[in-house]
Amino acid sequence: MNISITGKDFELTDSLENFVKEKANKLSKYDARINRVQVILSVDDGHHRKGSINTAEIIIDRPGKDIIIKESRDEMHSAIDIAMERAKINLERQKKDKISGGKYREIIKGILTRRK
Repeated sequence: MNISITGKDFELTDSLENFVKEKANKLSKYDARINRVQVILSVDDGHHRKGSINTAEIIIDRPGKDIIIKESRDEMHSAIDIAMERAKINLERQKKDKISGGKYREIIKGILTRRK
């Protein structure tokens, strides 16, 4: 699995990069078909009420449908944690849907073959 990390409008530190890689590597246990995880981290200092807003955007490239998740928080680590958690939940949901869809196909196939 290829992991790319990009920092927009701020300097990406080694500790933050290692934090993201550690979290992104855990996604492969939810779907082994992941080809690439692209993480785009950005800071917007221009908000007039909230101060700086940290955004983590995760793009998971895999066969079929890509997953894109964007999360904004006051702290960068918090934005990354929540975005990775949402990615994990999304991957689990799609895996479950695929498995249950296969079961239903087999049930329907069994019903149709019994009618003949």
